[in-house]
Amino acid sequence: MALVTKLRKLWKAAKVGARVWFGPITLHLRLSRTAHVTSKSWRPAISKLAAPIALAALSEGRISELSPAGVALIVGTGPGLGSALARRFARAGMRVAVAARNTEKLADLALQIESSGGVCRRYACDATVERSVVDLIRRICSEMGPPDLVVYNVEHFTPGTILDIETPAFEECWRAMALGGFLVGREAARSMVARATGTIIYTGATGARRGRAEYINMAVGKFGVRALAQSMARDLGPKGIHVAHVILDGGILSPRSPADACARMSSMFPEHIADVYLDLYRQHPSVWTQEMDLRPWVERF
Repeated sequence: MALVTKLRKLWKAAKVGARVWFGPITLHLRLSRTAHVTSKSWRPAISKLAAPIALAALSEGRISELSPAGVALIVGTGPGLGSALARRFARAGMRVAVAARNTEKLADLALQIESSGGVCRRYACDATVERSVVDLIRRICSEMGPPDLVVYNVEHFTPGTILDIETPAFEECWRAMALGGFLVGREAARSMVARATGTIIYTGATGARRGRAEYINMAVGKFGVRALAQSMARDLGPKGIHVAHVILDGGILSPRSPADACARMSSMFPEHIADVYLDLYRQHPSVWTQEMDLRPWVERF
């Protein structure tokens, strides 16, 4: 146990790193653990040979590759809200791209959407790595077309007080929420500005408005995302790009919710949150919403 404890301390120290000064230049040396990005199960875009199938789906009233509704990208797609967003956008006729570090977990979602006549492509991306985000947007523009709607739906949280949070844990949460939101927002905006149209939506949380005890990592990350969205909205609005921030002030319905959460509607239903996101995308420029909050009726505010 003594050896294990020493190794853990050594690893923490290595992640914090050491600085060496060479006059006006500072060299920062540290170790970091990078999540492996896998894209084994990526499927190429539908070829011209699939056009008759798409036309047949269109004639039957189903979603098709030829839908004019545009391309939607969801960064941070899990079994809850991310999946609900993908299904809702697909039902609206949008071609959907879902991104995660491991695309294999999105296989069932993509199959479900495509079996209903929709279009869903899976892309591997680590939102905290600049090159990964740049490559993601470039691939989507090349294979599906420039994204019309981009949702940043990433959350990473490690609880703790100011007395016990280690620097690497704080930085990991900040990178996942604030830095990732910046990188995705920047690359999405660059793909939209030439067309003077597009929508970027950030998923926020209660922590974006107030910090709670042991929620430092959450509050700093979500406060950062809120500030990012506000600044982007003022910068990009005149260029025709709608930027919105949605504060989810309450729990989202999931298998971990209380047994009576569905009957009492004490948790937010992800499919209805998705309806709101789609409404934001469809808003006329004369009535753009920059920020809104959603909560179940049981929440105090």
